[in-house]
Amino acid sequence: MSRRFAKLPINCVLLPIWTLCLKLLPASWASAWGFDIQCWSWGLKQGHSLLMPRMDRVAAQGRYYNKMEQPKKFHWFDLRRWSFAARLTLVMSLLILATLVGTLFITIGIVQTRLTNQIGESFQAQSENFSGLVGVFFREKVTQLQVLMGSDIIRDALVDRNSGYAGSEAQIQTQIQALNESWQLAAEDEPLVVRTLSTDETVNPVGHILADFLLKFPEYNEVFVTDRYGATVAATGRLSDYYHADEAWWRAAWNDGQGAVYISEPQFDESAGVDALLLALPIYDHEGEVVGVLRTTLDVDNLFAVISNLEIGQTGHAVLFNSAGEILYDSSAEAGKEGSAELPAELRQTFVSPTPGFTIAEDTDGDTSIFGYSPVHSFEEEKFEESASEAEHDQAGAVQDSAVNQVAAAVNNLGWATVVRQETYEAFSSVDQVVQASVIVGVVAMILAGLIALFLAQTLTRPLVRLGAAAERIGQGMLDTPLPPAGDDEIGRLSHSFRSMVSELRSLFDSLEQRVASRTRRLEIIAHLSEHLNAILNLDELLAEVVNQVRDSFGYYHAHIYLLDHQGEKLVVAEGTGPAGAEMKAKGHAIRLDAPTSLVARAARTGEIIRVDNVREAKDWLPNPLLPNTYSEMAVPIILEGQVVGVLDVQQDRVAGLDEGDENLLRSLANQVAVEIRNARQFAEVQANLREAREIQQRYIESAWDRSKVTRKNVGRVRFSLGESTTLDEGIIAEAQHQAWRYKKPALVALGDQQDHHTLVAPILLRNVVIGDLQLHEIDPGREWTESEIALISAVIDQVAQAAETLRLLDETQERASREQLVSQISNKMRRAPDLDSLLKVAVTELARVLNPARTFVHMDLKERQEPDEMKYEISGGNGSEQPLESEVVTG
Repeated sequence: MSRRFAKLPINCVLLPIWTLCLKLLPASWASAWGFDIQCWSWGLKQGHSLLMPRMDRVAAQGRYYNKMEQPKKFHWFDLRRWSFAARLTLVMSLLILATLVGTLFITIGIVQTRLTNQIGESFQAQSENFSGLVGVFFREKVTQLQVLMGSDIIRDALVDRNSGYAGSEAQIQTQIQALNESWQLAAEDEPLVVRTLSTDETVNPVGHILADFLLKFPEYNEVFVTDRYGATVAATGRLSDYYHADEAWWRAAWNDGQGAVYISEPQFDESAGVDALLLALPIYDHEGEVVGVLRTTLDVDNLFAVISNLEIGQTGHAVLFNSAGEILYDSSAEAGKEGSAELPAELRQTFVSPTPGFTIAEDTDGDTSIFGYSPVHSFEEEKFEESASEAEHDQAGAVQDSAVNQVAAAVNNLGWATVVRQETYEAFSSVDQVVQASVIVGVVAMILAGLIALFLAQTLTRPLVRLGAAAERIGQGMLDTPLPPAGDDEIGRLSHSFRSMVSELRSLFDSLEQRVASRTRRLEIIAHLSEHLNAILNLDELLAEVVNQVRDSFGYYHAHIYLLDHQGEKLVVAEGTGPAGAEMKAKGHAIRLDAPTSLVARAARTGEIIRVDNVREAKDWLPNPLLPNTYSEMAVPIILEGQVVGVLDVQQDRVAGLDEGDENLLRSLANQVAVEIRNARQFAEVQANLREAREIQQRYIESAWDRSKVTRKNVGRVRFSLGESTTLDEGIIAEAQHQAWRYKKPALVALGDQQDHHTLVAPILLRNVVIGDLQLHEIDPGREWTESEIALISAVIDQVAQAAETLRLLDETQERASREQLVSQISNKMRRAPDLDSLLKVAVTELARVLNPARTFVHMDLKERQEPDEMKYEISGGNGSEQPLESEVVTG
């Protein structure tokens, strides 16, 4: 039933109550408040639009009644003349309503306030826990590095390096600066570079320990150690500088010889080439003096992984801010969702305050969220992670009592803040549920109170109740329900008004049912047609099904579909119904897009539906002799992704045979057809690409599977037979091979002139390409082969094909690797040549050694004259002009 009719029971119940209250009010109240009998007519008209025509007449009756002379003995000021049921119902209803509403508002306010504070404190606690996790992360990493620095080998190496310098502080700095310049220009095989980067325990024991540390903890990108002057002692990779005492991280970790833990902001590390955190720690000797600095590069993704693991519902996520209020990491933005980049600057400054808390605020898009924030901290009373065992602490004797304080100071100095954010509609869903439950309870309580009041007053309001019951049944669609007899009082006149209203509703409802039934049938046809079209992927079949179903289902005279050609200049008939459609399709009937007299062309140009009720009177109608009975026409553009790809044209054999219902119907169908056309074209394209890929793959296998690469012993054929087998004639083998390639599956064949010579042949297939065959000769012709035996043979030859392909690929890989290795060896020798003559000699010698030719020549044009003893040159002189120089080395 329509939603408009669903409102009738409410209006039918409220109308009598409204009328009764107006009649029971004193005249002075009605005059003071502007009440009039017209009010209930106005309320009924506002209650439902279906009653508007009737309300005009009801209002006129109300105005007439208002002008009637009232009996003098009826005094409105005498409250004793009020209906007891009205007074009782009114007093109880107002009292209960006021009590429940007041209680409900107070309760909801208190509950909302408390739950909001509890949720905010929960978010604050989560942000504090999250901050603690970040602090624990840094303490864990520093602990790992401190255990590494506790190695006696590292401390002793630093002590030896520091004591090995001679001269004053300035002289030592000058020496290190010279080494730094040499380091920046040195090649990889320079002794300084080799000694510093070596991981050989005998060459650089510190480098060996650092390399072993990276193997155990892959989250670190690099680790290196400097002495007390900033010079590099050992490193796990080539550094951009050898001297580091001029860098901020080194000075912070050195701390004027006192030592301190340094943690950087996320930045691009030049040495490691990644976005990372720089961690620098002082290295102490046994007396507690700083003898060097260890620095490592920690991939920032390891820190962000701690943040990304925090999930709060559907919209909740965590954000990490630096001390300037800039976002360091936003887990929601990394997941492809809307992040926190658009938060106001004032709100961000609130997050980085030293005091944790929570707030509810809006971003620049107007979305409201709850934020719990807390500074990243590391309390000094917290202990190191249990992962550092007691034995490791004993080994790391340089771990001082102040290590925890140094870590805490480094983390706290970062000034970072963690924020836990969630949309308010999700965060306060529990509050909403409580409010909704309270409202429901209050509404239920008011309904129960109203029912009680009605029950108490039912004896006095029985006529009104009967009229209300009748009105309720009418609202449910039972328009034949009898109404109570109409009297001379207000209820009687109301009953008379209802009779008039029901009569009009009955006629309106009948016509509406017919329209709804017709529209429902069309929607069912569209749904069935769409479901049927989804299964058709051939474009021609799809278009034929569309036009035939449209014509047959909706009774149109004719229907056809035009598609835009590739040049976008013509609309070509792709499919049509009946003989006319077949003939137009066969002749390639087309209409130019710029045709002035064509409804189809106009629809394609404008992208709008063109409907003409009488085409005989339209100036831009193009008549078709194949369709002489066309009187009305509708052209519906088929639009795909904003572009017109075709036109669905339907015609009717009567004037005004197409209406707005057909327009809405065909618009929906055209949209569905557009999608199906795209699907069909994409399916055809995918099928064509698939066929092309298969052909390319087959050609690749045929060209790549060179059996001579699998074995060099029997070029052209690889064959193996049992040692005790008799020798077979090559012709028999060739004939069996031919039969195997012919059948493409295991088969029993007779070979040669002897029909008793049976052979089981089976091709060896690799992706449908025959690369060999299997032959079982002198088989008993009466033997019955079981399915399991055939399956065994098929499985064996499949494994042979796969293994052969593996061997071929392995052989190609080894050959390519050998070639690359040979080229690398020759290149290395050529790079070590001190001059051009040596370079040419190395090139000629190596090529001659590898290729073994009779003679080898190298010709080059030189700008300068060089005459080594072992080379021969031909140089023309006298006039100072330079001629091409020829260097010759003869080998073999």
